[in-house]
Amino acid sequence: MNKQKTLTFLLPKSGPRPISGGYRTVLRVIDFLLKNEYSINIEILTVGAGPNPAQQLNYISNYNEISNMDSLNLVSCDQNTSADVYVATGWQTFKKAEYYRSKGKCVVFFCQDLEWKFPRVDADDDLRKYTKDFYDIEIPTFTMSKFLGNYFKDQRTLKSTSLNVDTDIYYNQSHKRDGICLLYFNPKGKPHRLGGLVMKLAKSLAERYPEKVISLYGDDNIPDVGLANVKRLNLLNNEQLANLYNTSELGVVFSTTNPSRIAYEMVACGMPAIEADCEYTEYDMDSDAFVRTNPDHDTVINTIDDLFNDPKEMKRLRAECETYSKNNFHKLAEEKRFLDFISNLVDTKYIL
Repeated sequence: MNKQKTLTFLLPKSGPRPISGGYRTVLRVIDFLLKNEYSINIEILTVGAGPNPAQQLNYISNYNEISNMDSLNLVSCDQNTSADVYVATGWQTFKKAEYYRSKGKCVVFFCQDLEWKFPRVDADDDLRKYTKDFYDIEIPTFTMSKFLGNYFKDQRTLKSTSLNVDTDIYYNQSHKRDGICLLYFNPKGKPHRLGGLVMKLAKSLAERYPEKVISLYGDDNIPDVGLANVKRLNLLNNEQLANLYNTSELGVVFSTTNPSRIAYEMVACGMPAIEADCEYTEYDMDSDAFVRTNPDHDTVINTIDDLFNDPKEMKRLRAECETYSKNNFHKLAEEKRFLDFISNLVDTKYIL
């Protein structure tokens, strides 16, 4: 393949805080492509007023995923770019993606979730239908989970990857472990993360296990439950997260629209992860390192009680974490698969 091919990533606007796992995933892929001699444009798409490109560039920089920010060409949504391939990344970008398709351009879909199920989209019947209809367009698609790969039943060019972790950061450091960590997101912004349930679990666990530290993290405004052994750690960077996962006994993370990378990072650090048992996790969390359970208060509490009352089972689950990590987590695996996906499209001169 000739060098210096150009990709345009169509991205929704970012906020100032680097809290989106999906955004971080795309930026990691972009950084890898830049290091493999691709030229990258980023078009920032939004609903309503257009973002300030300089401000958005600063927000992207806050993620600390792009090694050379000067190598990016970032423009606002009212500008068009020239590229070999255009990458749609979310429902806010679909309109611009359809524009490029209408011009005969090669457009691919970088799919990380079933977005018509997002509360903001689902609340608007027209937007929900429009978003779901885009998923039905047979364009080349790269999915970030086996579940999503299984969703697409048509004849499109399709490549899927299992979620991976940054193995330079997330690995088992064999620390002494104590306590439980629970991921919290404000339910108003991300109701699929079950923030209300997480707060109830934190209070109940703190009362049941007063000798253990119950750590809440993931948001700058975590409610106070009024118990001394509940620690509100708020937003943490990657190194702080790795330390938390290496010093806690169990992790609790719920994602009811698609498997969460956070659960994989927990497992990579040797800590079993409690996740919701649903169709979204069935395909991608087929190891006992992931304790899939019905996401209701009593069931989760009973599951944790059973584990703490059975040291042999806890030891077995930690061994499952080691086995799963060794067999599934490989440096830059997702990025390499996406590069292969794009390279094949360019090499075969894919025509819509």
